[in-house]
Parts: sequence; C-alpha cells; structure tokens
Amino acid sequence: MRWLRNLAIRRKLMLLVLLPSGVALLLSAAVFISYDWLMYRQTMIHEISVLADVLGNNSTAALSFNARDTAEEMLAALKAQPHIVTACLYDKQGRIFATYARPQADAHVPAEVENRGARFAGDRLTLFQPIGLSSRLVGTIYLESDVAELTARLHLYIIVVTIKILLVLLIVFGLALRLQTFISRPLLKLATTARTVSKNHDYSLRVEKTTEDELGELTAAFNEMLTQIQQSDRALQKAHDDLEERVALRTEELSKANATLQLEISERQSAEAGLRLKTDALARSNTELEQFAYVASHDLQEPLRMVSSYLQLVEQRYAGKLDAEATEFINYAVDGAGRMRTLIRDLLEYSRVGRRQQSLLPVQCETIFQNVVQSLQQAILDSHATVTAGPLPTILADTTELTQLLQNLIGNAIKFHGPQPPVVHVEVSRQAGFWQFAVRDNGIGIEPEYFEKVFVIFQRLHSRTDYPGTGLGLAICKKIIDRAGGRIWIESTLGQGTTFFFTLPVNKEKEATP
Repeated sequence: MRWLRNLAIRRKLMLLVLLPSGVALLLSAAVFISYDWLMYRQTMIHEISVLADVLGNNSTAALSFNARDTAEEMLAALKAQPHIVTACLYDKQGRIFATYARPQADAHVPAEVENRGARFAGDRLTLFQPIGLSSRLVGTIYLESDVAELTARLHLYIIVVTIKILLVLLIVFGLALRLQTFISRPLLKLATTARTVSKNHDYSLRVEKTTEDELGELTAAFNEMLTQIQQSDRALQKAHDDLEERVALRTEELSKANATLQLEISERQSAEAGLRLKTDALARSNTELEQFAYVASHDLQEPLRMVSSYLQLVEQRYAGKLDAEATEFINYAVDGAGRMRTLIRDLLEYSRVGRRQQSLLPVQCETIFQNVVQSLQQAILDSHATVTAGPLPTILADTTELTQLLQNLIGNAIKFHGPQPPVVHVEVSRQAGFWQFAVRDNGIGIEPEYFEKVFVIFQRLHSRTDYPGTGLGLAICKKIIDRAGGRIWIESTLGQGTTFFFTLPVNKEKEATP
C-alpha cells in the first residue's frame, strides 16, 4: 500500500469516494444477479415439472393399453417447446416405451429410470417424474431441457448492471471532483506556504482562512505557529547578537589572560630550571656528603682506637699514682672516645645504606627474626624482655637490610621500656601489593608531635643518661624503607606502648609464602 500513501491528497480524496461507491455497486449488482439467477432456476424447474404433469396425465391411457404410436405422437408435440432437448416415457417396469429428440440435438436417453426429481447437470436441466393412475404407478416420464434462456438472461443482466455501474461511477466521479476541492484546496495552500517558509525562512507569510470547520482551525493554528516561530526567531537573533558581543568580550579577556598565563608559564619554567639546577647541586652535595661521611667515619676509627687505647694504658700504668680528679678526667676521655666510636660506626652504617648494592633474594623472615633475637640476647637477659613473633613468611628482600631493620626496631623496643619488663611482638600480614610488618611493645610510648621527628638523623627525644644512643637507628630504618619503595610510620600511646609499622613491596612472581 506504499503507492497509496504517496498519492497526492486530491487523488486520495477521489479514491476514497470512488472506491467505496464502486465496491457497494458491485456487491449490490452481484446480489441482485445472484438472486434473479436462483429465482429463474426455480421457475424453470416449476415449468418443466408442470409440463411433465401434463404429458404424464395425457399418456396414462397409452401406457395402460400399450399404445406406443399414441405415445410417440403425444411426445412429438414437444416440438412446440424449443428448449426441450429429449423426452422419454418408461413403462411401469422401467423400460423405454416412447422417446422424443429435438432435431439436430445431441440426444441421450437414460437406459433406465433414475431417482425422482429435477436437477441441473452442466448446461442441461433433467427431470424424472412418475406417472400414476388411481394411486398406482403406470410409468415414468423423463424430460431434458437446455438452459440457454437462463444463460442469455444472465448475460443481459450483466450488461445492464455494468452500464448502470459505469453511469453511476461517472456521476460520482464528477461530484467527487467538485467536492474534493473543499478539502484539498486549503491543504494545498498550507503545503505551498510551508514549503515557501522552509525555503526562504520567511515567517511573515500567512494562509487565508476560508472556512470555519476543522480545516479552518488547522489554518488558524498554522498561522499562530508561524507567529510564534517569527517571535522566537527574533528573540533568537537578538540572543545571537548578544552572544556574539559577549563572545567578543570574552575572547578579548581570554587573550589578555592567555598573555598573562604565558608570562607566568615562562616565569614558572625559569623557576623550575633554577630549581632543577639547585636540585642537581643538592644531589651532588648529598652524594659528596655521603662520601665524606663514609670516608671520615672510616678514617676516624683508627685514631679514636689509638686515643682510647693509650688512655686505657695511662689509666692502667699510673693507677694509684694519679689523684681522683685526674682519674675522673681520664674516665671522661675514655667514655667520650667510646661514644665517638659508636657515633662513627652508626654514621658509617647510615652512609652504607645508599652505597651498597641491594641483593633481593627469597628470605625466610623466621630465620632473620631468630638471628636478631640471638644478637640481642644479652639486652633481652638484662631487661628480662619477652620477644615473640607470629607466623612469618618468606619474602623477596635484602637479607642484610631486613636484619638491620628488625634489629634496630626490636633493640629500641627493648631499650625504651618503662618499669615493667619489655614485651615485644613481631607480626607480618599480606596487604594489597605489599607486606606489612608490625613491631609492637609495651614501652614508654611517643607523643604524636614527635612521630615524624624521630626518623630525622641525630634527633633524640631523651638524654644519653636516660637512654644511650646516637639518634641514627630510626634514620637508618627510614632510609632502608625509602630505598625499598615502602613506607614506615608510628602508632603510639604515651605510657602504654608503641607500634612501628613498615611495608615492603610484594613480588608475586618470585615470592613464595609457606
């Protein structure tokens, strides 16, 4: 039905009028012809039945007295009936008694009597009807008629009805052609105006309203729509002009801001270049300082050993010969030399952290822990400390650095204890992408404002008389952790204990956890 949707509105209107009218006329003509055809068939049956009754009544004597000649003459009278093709009389035994056939007709007489009644077979109407006399059967009559009259009547009716339908459709066509303009003309005006508006963008056009029906309302609504579009177009144009003006102002502001930004970027780049130079200089200075600290701490050990040794020799050789004040001075000197040696040893260890090559191998943390506990055995015995650990995994790490980490943290936990014997516990847990170590104690604790300060080199929170040390242990731990790519932090409550946490990255391909 796509062709119907694409038809012009005028043709659609014509089709809407003609198609229903034509269908209605055809249906009514078909009903009329069918009714007449059926009725005429009944009329033919009635007429041939009456003719059979007349012939039967007239042939009773001939059948009763076996007068074939009389019967033949009686049937020959059917020549006056041009539609009768064949006739036949049967005796009461059903044998052919007399026949009649229309000249030049394709006659066929049934050899025996068939069922009573009339029936249409092709282009013939046949009838078998019994003949009675005083309530007894004396024979049967058979008549066969053509239906040429019925066919001729049907053809005539078809011709007449066809002419009638054509005349009616012609009249309807003329009326539809005239009446469709009342609908199509306003619609065509609307369509033409809409195309003009779409092509020229002229929203001032209007369509004349000629009726007060639905088409008139459609025209008024179309004109109102054009009015609103015209007003919106004017407002849009005004907004466009305002926007262009604002864009121009904003562009000017952005140009100025861009110039300022370019200047700031240039200054920032200059500052960054200067910062990189300072950073490089600082890195070189740090490297030189590390090298100096390493060399100085390494070279100073021998003179300090000599000073300490000779002071001890003076103390031993002149024991009892020096007064108490001289002996005290010598003790101060020996103690200072010892502390200096310890400081130099720690400083040398701090400088080695960044200089030595890391050797990452699978390390059993349980073995490292046992070695650390063994090395701190004297401190554990002196302080009556308890050092325990949970399940410890096998990880990929530097054995020396991990040993130093645990030794410094466990050693601090033992050293910085309160009145109660120290209790230290080490545990390790697997987190997302790293191993997290925790060294927990019940010591004196650390105040929160010192959580970061304790990791700075040479920083101490207590005097040497209270807790001996150089202030390098935690700085070494932080340097090791930073180099490994982890982090270290503190959780502590003053007077209750401290937990040092540090993390080491997980290598999933090489590590194996027992």
